[in-house]
Amino acid sequence: MNSLLKNRARICVSVLPRDTEEARHEIHRAMISKAGIVELRLDNLASGSAANLLPEGQPPKPLILTLLESKKAEEECNMRLVASLAPYACYADLPSELLSTARMQNPGLKIIRSAHFERSLNYTEAAHTLEELKQDADIAKLVFTAESVDDNVTALTLARVLKFPKVVFCMGSLGILSRVLTPFFGSEWTYASLEPGLESAPGQLDVATLSEIYDGLGE
Repeated sequence: MNSLLKNRARICVSVLPRDTEEARHEIHRAMISKAGIVELRLDNLASGSAANLLPEGQPPKPLILTLLESKKAEEECNMRLVASLAPYACYADLPSELLSTARMQNPGLKIIRSAHFERSLNYTEAAHTLEELKQDADIAKLVFTAESVDDNVTALTLARVLKFPKVVFCMGSLGILSRVLTPFFGSEWTYASLEPGLESAPGQLDVATLSEIYDGLGE
């Protein structure tokens, strides 16, 4: 059991910095945390500079570049930012108009296609969404809001049953159970914040707390 937990429970720490100075600080902390993967959310950095954003050389942990919504007015800035960071990333969760830019700079980049719903989904709707997402992606990611404890069962069942690379869990306080358990049911990883108060989504645990839970499960 201990070896299973160690191998399966991959934590991705997600950082959502407000500016480039904060980004440099939080990326450094994320890279030395107990997480195995780091997600850099670009939402607030589109108009900023990417200079010296990452440590020199290849980051010590796999990096995900994520921008959930690209504003037309910032498209040129977004492209420059993505082009400068893509060579250092392993994964990209980006709007379609930015993916070609990222792939030009890093042909080996793996693509994540994601969908986020601020409501509950039934099993059929959620499965259909994941099947659509996987069509032109290396990893399909589906997140929906838990409105009851039963929504955790839906998410975890999808993670177990669907046999392609995916990440699926529930947001919100009622969805914490799915966040904790989803790697054991078949998701590639789960997401955590650097510390309490720095959550990038509702119901997200911090990396230290999540690591303690996994350590406890493995004892």
